[in-house]
Amino acid sequence: MPDTGAFPKVRLPKLGCVIKFPRVGRSGRRGYKEADFMQVMSQWLSSGAVKVYNDRHVPTPNAVSPYEPDLVVINEQNGLNLFLNIEIDEPYDGVFRQPIHCLQEDDARDEFFTRRGWVVVRFAEIQVHQQPEACCAYVAQLIKRLAPDYAVPAALQGLALQPVTCWDNVQAQKWAKQRYRESYLGIADFGRRDVATDWQPAAALDVELAIEELVDKTPLKAAAEPRNRRQLEAVNGHPRDARLQFDPEAHQYFINGQPATAVSTLVDRFFPEFDKHYWAPRTAAKRGMTAGAVLEEWEQKGRTSADLGTRLHEHIEAFYNSGHAGVVTPEFQQFLDFHADHGHLEPYRTEWRVFNEELMMAGTVDFVARNADGTVSIYDWKRSAKVIHADGSIQRNNYQTAEGPLNDLDDSRFSRYSIQQNIYKWLLESKYGCRVRSMHLVVLHPDYDEYTVLEVPDRAAHVAKIVASLRAGC
Repeated sequence: MPDTGAFPKVRLPKLGCVIKFPRVGRSGRRGYKEADFMQVMSQWLSSGAVKVYNDRHVPTPNAVSPYEPDLVVINEQNGLNLFLNIEIDEPYDGVFRQPIHCLQEDDARDEFFTRRGWVVVRFAEIQVHQQPEACCAYVAQLIKRLAPDYAVPAALQGLALQPVTCWDNVQAQKWAKQRYRESYLGIADFGRRDVATDWQPAAALDVELAIEELVDKTPLKAAAEPRNRRQLEAVNGHPRDARLQFDPEAHQYFINGQPATAVSTLVDRFFPEFDKHYWAPRTAAKRGMTAGAVLEEWEQKGRTSADLGTRLHEHIEAFYNSGHAGVVTPEFQQFLDFHADHGHLEPYRTEWRVFNEELMMAGTVDFVARNADGTVSIYDWKRSAKVIHADGSIQRNNYQTAEGPLNDLDDSRFSRYSIQQNIYKWLLESKYGCRVRSMHLVVLHPDYDEYTVLEVPDRAAHVAKIVASLRAGC
């Protein structure tokens, strides 16, 4: 169905695709309105061949972390095998306060279901809270459309669900500050969240593995990489490497074919996002431009900066793997100066993609060096003029902090990159058997006369808070 930019959102499977059946069992993670909506859905829709459940999961290629629909509606009349994944989307986490379910954030997850024969229906939490019967009517009409023999309950006929506009990261952050969810739910806070930790999904059955072989994974395949990038990987490869794929066009990671959240995306949730639509007209008025022209200028600068940063990473990677990089830009010359000054570093891996299958997160470590004592040090190349001042001192933000559990940090690029590095450290130590001795940012930018190396402080306590938020769910 076409995307209207509003809830409810519906995704349909392609005709003829395989169907993967759900299993009984689920962890203790529950959304705030889930139990209430389960009760209403059961009252109106659970009758005859149609059943409603809130204790199902769908096995994935990564059995450690199956997908758990909020609610499942099943219609098995006459062998139809109609499975609906009903999701209740909240704009931000009630306890940890980070934005969730923002525009396009759940697209990869939805594709996982539709590729396996499921219909996905997403409601905004405020719809489920304020219009629960109308939400049920919407589901009933959808079932009727897909299974014409189904009879919509008389009491639900004629009910119209009011749409709710989808939100982006900026809007969700504003709502979190305004306590928007608490306001429409009529609560003071979300209290303490208890999560069951003893539930583990069973190993995949042979039939489930066979079904996975039939799933169309064409969009999920990573682009092929040049062979010269793999020399260090060939020498120092890890058994986990083959389980992680990356689509560079969509900047999407896949763990065993299952979409995973990028570490950079995860970190961004805990920091304020620049509100370009607020600032564009103000900047335009000062410069005698239109807001649209300012936005286009910003977009172009962003694309150019990203392209130049990617190119620098590629040149450094080629240098470490093949001994040459081709074109020497001012920033790459700074890298060569860094390399000459740090001849003691033994290259171990470049652009090392690492992941955690329990939390379904993945990221790329720019450079890992092996130390004489068996430990490793990690380095992140930054082609940015927003990390340090011209004198090499760190740019700080005295006016704005990070969000939620990270609000003791200032909202600066250094803080963001430091958290990102610390997550990489946690991944390497918890999943790859590494001992990380030190973390560093290396600033390489043509605006500066020389490179700058910044040591990253240990932020283990902050990483623990982020991990806790992921394990708690929303």
